[in-house]
Amino acid sequence: MINEFTGDDTLKNKNPTFHLAYEGADLPCQAANALGRDVLSAGSDIQLDTHVKNVLSNKIILSWILHYTIKAFGRLSPEEIIPYIEGTPWIGFVPVFPSVDPTGSPESYSEKITGSATEHNVPGEGIVCYDINFHANLPCPPQKKPVKIIINIEAQKNFYPGYRIESRGLFYCSRLISAQLDREFTNSHYNDIKKVYSIWLCMNAPNYIGNAVSEYRISKHDLLPGVPNRKQAYDKQSLILICLNEKASDGNPLTGMLNILLSTRLDYKTKKERLKKDYGISMSKELQEGVKKMCNYSEYVLETGRRKGRREGFETVAVRMLKMKLYEDEEILRLSGISRSRLSRLKKLITAPPKKS
Repeated sequence: MINEFTGDDTLKNKNPTFHLAYEGADLPCQAANALGRDVLSAGSDIQLDTHVKNVLSNKIILSWILHYTIKAFGRLSPEEIIPYIEGTPWIGFVPVFPSVDPTGSPESYSEKITGSATEHNVPGEGIVCYDINFHANLPCPPQKKPVKIIINIEAQKNFYPGYRIESRGLFYCSRLISAQLDREFTNSHYNDIKKVYSIWLCMNAPNYIGNAVSEYRISKHDLLPGVPNRKQAYDKQSLILICLNEKASDGNPLTGMLNILLSTRLDYKTKKERLKKDYGISMSKELQEGVKKMCNYSEYVLETGRRKGRREGFETVAVRMLKMKLYEDEEILRLSGISRSRLSRLKKLITAPPKKS
């Protein structure tokens, strides 16, 4: 049983299948791999953003994002980009990065990134935690030394969470650069600073924006001409916003794919079929499991109320939707069937500080 307001829960272990049980309904989840175990270990009150981060960390999804957002990768297909993620490119069939086995076969690619440190603690600057943090190497001729870049991916449920995402994104870029001291460069060797990309996936973008992608970067403007334009010296950070609105008809293949992948309205089977048919993405084992968990959690929000068929069940639906922070009030009212006054009371209960024992 779960207390919707305190988050206390009961997790039944029926090995090898765990059951997430609350409010009288069981949601079976197969723990067939590390992703499944990670999801289950967080308990039945796991937040949707955990699923999203696990799904986005699959290399095929990351390669799609890189293909459409970073110019150097634009001439490669998403499949061709995968070897450049988290390591140096393959030369011939000799693996030179640790995410593949010594056989060098294409099948030996790790389907998910291991990731760089997702927590940066810079003295005097505090701690910043990233959703996904990894490095890649830009495509280059075999005779040239690979150019390493650092990439941060953030999944944002709301387009305006009380601050401008652009401001937070630029802060993350700055931290990704300052954190390179004694990691990527030492002392005054500033020429060794690696370019950083902070890419923000903003779900539920307002209708006036729809599906859109924008990049913010440093450029040179001459107030009095004469200084050479050494772009490689200052082109060290790039902030990219990917705004997603699955109800909008505009967009490009990237926003279309991500809207299907991250949809809270489409079931698992529909996602699997459309990703394969429309975008040629066949789900690997880990991507498949991650999408299942993501879909199961979203669908459960509504199923709880349907199965109970009484006020307490519908209130559970409303509370779940509020805690997911993905739905507007009107949509919560429509799907849960509770009154507006009751919704206001539930919002106050959720945001109220816990009582001291």
